[in-house]
Amino acid sequence: MSDDNFNGVPELAHKGLLYPCTDTGNSQRFIDQNKNDIKFIRELKKWVRWDGTRWNLNENEKLTRAKKTAQSIFAEARQCKNTQGQQELYKWAHASQSEGRLNSMLNLSKDELGESLHRFDTDPYAINCKNGLVNLKTGELTPHNPDMLLMKRTRVKYNPSKRCHHWEKFVSEIFNHDTEMVDWIQRALGYSITGSVSEQVFFILHGQGENGKSKLINTICDIVGDYGTITPFDIFQSTGGSNLRGHVAIGDLKGIRFAVASEAGNEKWDEKVVKTATGGDKLRGAKLYCDYFDFDPTHHLYFLTNRLPAFKDGSHGFKRRIRVVPFMVIFSGEKRDKNIADRFDPEGVFSWLVEGALRYHEIGLDDTPAIMQEATEDYIMANDTLGVFISDCLVRDIRSQIGASEMYDLYLQWCETSDISPDNKNFFPQNMEERGVARKRTNKGQVYTGYRIKLAEVTQPPRPSLNDFRRDNPSAMSYGKWEKNGQRF
Repeated sequence: MSDDNFNGVPELAHKGLLYPCTDTGNSQRFIDQNKNDIKFIRELKKWVRWDGTRWNLNENEKLTRAKKTAQSIFAEARQCKNTQGQQELYKWAHASQSEGRLNSMLNLSKDELGESLHRFDTDPYAINCKNGLVNLKTGELTPHNPDMLLMKRTRVKYNPSKRCHHWEKFVSEIFNHDTEMVDWIQRALGYSITGSVSEQVFFILHGQGENGKSKLINTICDIVGDYGTITPFDIFQSTGGSNLRGHVAIGDLKGIRFAVASEAGNEKWDEKVVKTATGGDKLRGAKLYCDYFDFDPTHHLYFLTNRLPAFKDGSHGFKRRIRVVPFMVIFSGEKRDKNIADRFDPEGVFSWLVEGALRYHEIGLDDTPAIMQEATEDYIMANDTLGVFISDCLVRDIRSQIGASEMYDLYLQWCETSDISPDNKNFFPQNMEERGVARKRTNKGQVYTGYRIKLAEVTQPPRPSLNDFRRDNPSAMSYGKWEKNGQRF
């Protein structure tokens, strides 16, 4: 009989054998004994086991299980009624203890027990807790189910009756008791524990130190457990996301809901990477020593920064994703409570998050608070130098046109006067068209239509300057004055 099939069933039955004494037989033994609670993830080239609440990565378990299967052959031998079959089984049981036989058993089992990574953690409105699955549309709690193929789990149980008044007081205080802001941020954070990325936004939590933003985000990241991660800020900046390290960092976002990055030294976004990571299309990630793999995004990006990174992409596709969340209350001296997180009840905080998710499904996030709208618009204006150029130098006039060379020369003059690095000439036409300044070909060459040049000298700098947002100039922030220990200045 061949090692690779079971065509010799009559011979097996004659000898009283349940499985052939081959590597293939060992593989079938292993599969029959473990098919309900162990799987091989092909892309990761790793084994997972069902621990009663989730499919958990556990590479040590595979060898333990293989040894157990090899030992079970001795039990087969003891139960075999056929002398010849019993002798073969005892001999094979001893041989199966070797490292080579154990590895063959595992390798031959990978196909039948194999599963694709993309099938795990796919339900965007289910979140796995210690005591079951929560439906983030209804709040219903259901028992754990291995067929759901969940690898992630929170650190807490879900108890909808739990409240944490210390947490609610903290959130209110860091947003200066602005009920509109508190309500919106609860819905935004609730949305961020779902796997839906329909909003296609990223959140920039901005403000000087000692303002509670780190405490807020780190508390949530800790409570959501496997659904949260700290991701490198620099992969979203101008030197970070195009190499293997960037792909590995992106790959780490598979199945993540809540991704947090704290500011790094580089001060410019890589707009292409940010748009890709927040666009909703499939992403390509990697793991060290594994194959590249594609996955659907489920993550929401939270950037914590004292400085707002600069950007040059003034396209609607980038600007529409930005949500600046200003933190304007500073807690220092007697107002600073270093141990406040010790009083947060994790189950109460998680219940607050689920409530936010439910409210998000009722209301959405379109009602952005005025203070956030102002902060976001000011940030965009500070970086949209081409938009400021248009405002400073051009006047809308549907009957007028400006030659393409004349327009770019005017732009270079304005940039020099304003001490600004100009856009590349090759990208200038497209960037102008994205701002509504159309270009067309005429018998006199390329021209921009619908605008004329302002008569006044164009010597003024862009406004507001990005310096308005620097940490060493907090009072210049245009979206509101800073507050320290309850006093505004």
